Amino acid sequence: MDALSATHFLFSYFRKIPPLKFSEIIEELSHPEELLSAGDNVLKKYIRNPLLDEFLSFRKSYSIEEKLYSLKQKQINYVPKNSPQFPPQLSICPDCPIGLFVKGNVSLLTQNKLFIAIVGTRHPTPYGKMLTTSFIDDFPSDRTVVVSGMALGIDGLAHFEALKNKIPTIAVLACGVDRPYPSSHRSLYEKIITSGGAIVSEMPPGTELFPSSFLERNRIVAGLSSAVIVIEGSSRSGTLSTARWAAEYDRPVFAPPHPITSRGAPAPHQLLKQGANLITNSSDIFMYFNLPVKDNNVPESVFTSNQNILLESLKEHDRLSVDEILMATKISPSILFSTLSELELLGVIAKAPDGTYYQSTS
Repeated sequence: MDALSATHFLFSYFRKIPPLKFSEIIEELSHPEELLSAGDNVLKKYIRNPLLDEFLSFRKSYSIEEKLYSLKQKQINYVPKNSPQFPPQLSICPDCPIGLFVKGNVSLLTQNKLFIAIVGTRHPTPYGKMLTTSFIDDFPSDRTVVVSGMALGIDGLAHFEALKNKIPTIAVLACGVDRPYPSSHRSLYEKIITSGGAIVSEMPPGTELFPSSFLERNRIVAGLSSAVIVIEGSSRSGTLSTARWAAEYDRPVFAPPHPITSRGAPAPHQLLKQGANLITNSSDIFMYFNLPVKDNNVPESVFTSNQNILLESLKEHDRLSVDEILMATKISPSILFSTLSELELLGVIAKAPDGTYYQSTS
């Protein structure tokens, strides 16, 4: 390990200095490796007391050889952000991790594929589960990596569906990579590793889970990804923090429509109101990036054929009356009225005071 990487390694264990501050120190120092041995007369320019005293005490008892040996024993790799093995899409984030601890396939982090994060509530609805399965089933396995947090609910389902479809997947943990969390997902954790996926964290091995760690983890999920899909969640769901990080990193956020009475609707509908991209099938993401969709077949929409016909007619006009929709779609009146009601309930269309219909999200 070269001196600069060793410096990153040291500060990945001494976590009292945030990544952004570490980057500032590295830029200011002519020789960043001074952090490995310089005394307080040099370091006090960059680290103030009492933190400086704490750092010097930590560095005195720190042994890089012992840490590296421990990683080797646990089959864990360390990838500093100055390494060519560090994910390029994550490295451009201003507060990206100083380094990543990786268990599994390190090369997956830099593969030229579409990294799609799928996140959602720990208590999914049947509809949310159906959406997750439907989207991932239609991802092209040779061009996609599924990213999530391995939590209960939508996260775990996203990893499971990726494995089922032989799609590489990355789980970002809010604790050390040697601590499968939750423990009920130990089998999933092992399958991700043995299938060519990766478990990653900025936390050193052995680090226990703290509630605040989830927010830090969510920024890595967003930073690793080309796009983020928020499947479902409440108005206070932690998944919204992943969406906020994605927006800050200029990554597109996608959200599906839900029945307005669904407990899973608030988070995706809030995001749609704020300008997130509407997703009804996996092709929406690939079309966004001007990439071909899955070979052999076009991904199946989550809407019925009649709903799709009606939506297509509304796309071509700002507003349409019932008579105009009947003429445009050729759908029988009885089916049309039930279809309109279904789409209104999903929050995809709305009825104006004059009785005309229009798309309420786009």
